Amino acid sequence: MKHIIVLPNPEDRRFEKNRNRDWRTYQYSKNLKILHGEDIHVENDNDSLADLIPLRQVPAGDVGRYANFFTLDNELFMIHVGDTIQQYDDGAIEYYAKGGVRAIFILQRRTCFEYIFDNSPIPIFFLNASSDYLTNNPHFEQTLHLKSMNSIKKNSVFFSGKPRVRTGRKELGNHIKSCISDSVIRYGGFTPDEYLDEMCQSKIVWCPTTTAPCRATSYCNLQTGRDFEALCCELLVIKPKPGVPENEPRIDKVHYVEAKDDEIVDKIQYYLDHDDERKEIAHNGRLWFMRNSSELARAKHLFESSLSVIK
Repeated sequence: MKHIIVLPNPEDRRFEKNRNRDWRTYQYSKNLKILHGEDIHVENDNDSLADLIPLRQVPAGDVGRYANFFTLDNELFMIHVGDTIQQYDDGAIEYYAKGGVRAIFILQRRTCFEYIFDNSPIPIFFLNASSDYLTNNPHFEQTLHLKSMNSIKKNSVFFSGKPRVRTGRKELGNHIKSCISDSVIRYGGFTPDEYLDEMCQSKIVWCPTTTAPCRATSYCNLQTGRDFEALCCELLVIKPKPGVPENEPRIDKVHYVEAKDDEIVDKIQYYLDHDDERKEIAHNGRLWFMRNSSELARAKHLFESSLSVIK
């Protein structure tokens, strides 16, 4: 059976405010053709999708501006991109459901929705990506990985993020920095290029992940983390155990290294002293990323999840 997916034309002026996001959706269509060949036909129909713009005026803060639509076999779907997903209250999700949206896909920068409560009026799927770096730029995954492989690893461990004083993150980060030489522990202040340079020049990336209910909606739990870029770069990730289910669960000491706060310094030092083990786990983590979080993997998940909704 041939499936038809209709997307906005990224060059259309009516989509100017969301041009990058529409282009990203367009990129998915190219990947779907790679994955499915003649089984999927891609069209750009500005007139029909332009009529969906009023759906962006959802009564939930600013989130409507981040709504991006496509149709598959005449059924309407939405991709959300942006940093405002916690503004999605239950009313916003119900609003989209009443507007005919069959499912929502979350492509969220550093905020992961991997567990969806059963009482949501429409399915919500998570397209696994932690950064705009991995979603805004075609083929950036390959260039970022190549950059990492060609970089001299002058940093022992790397972290960049908010200090989170209430969680003890800043105190722990300062402790790591005092114990591990050549550590790069920064609480903001990086330009994007500096961030990527320092990460690619590191042996280990520390990702202090937290999991909690979403503040705005009862339909989702959220997990925050910055580990997918590191996995893409084939760097060893040390972090707490992921707090929400994954389609293919990452395994401790296979795809990453699990560490509690009181273990973090010892484990960092161990893997700095055991290069072969560190590189093997980092390589396995890269393979996990390509299976589950690469551009092609996200396109495959989007297509198959969409079909599961309308069958």
